[in-house]
Amino acid sequence: MITIGIDPGAKYTGVSVRNGMECLLSSTYVRPDDTPPIAWAVEVSRLIEEEVISLFPDAKIGIEGVTVPNAYNQGKLALNSPKYIIWTGIVVGALAALHPDAVIVRPGKNGSQPVDTYPADLQGRRPKELAGSNNGAGTRNHERSAWDVAGEVEFMVGQKIVLDIK
Repeated sequence: MITIGIDPGAKYTGVSVRNGMECLLSSTYVRPDDTPPIAWAVEVSRLIEEEVISLFPDAKIGIEGVTVPNAYNQGKLALNSPKYIIWTGIVVGALAALHPDAVIVRPGKNGSQPVDTYPADLQGRRPKELAGSNNGAGTRNHERSAWDVAGEVEFMVGQKIVLDIK
């Protein structure tokens, strides 16, 4: 089963396409600093549609959702600006509107497994010729997160699990 995982973000959006343990495609899309959040949500949705989903029209899609941010860091109150979680939510909403059958995967430990457990394509630095390499997306963290989201979709498709993202 081919699955597409998307790790949406306010600045970086990772995408990975997998067939079992084979990485068919991965990319990180980077929001230009001068692009407003809603325009970014529309643009990254269009890019993913044209450059990824159109290549795998029968794939099952997973989108990492958002949760309420934790107000504590290392046991101390650390209130941060909610703008990035809101901007990420805008991207999630745009993608989910285009793909209402997509599985929304709870955020958490996606992309945090030991690097050597991921396919070779997702290890190490991003090659310079790939988009995002010169814009702070030199690592493949967002693609590894998307890989894990795609894996969750593969697991959940046969189980009819609906995740609550309260």
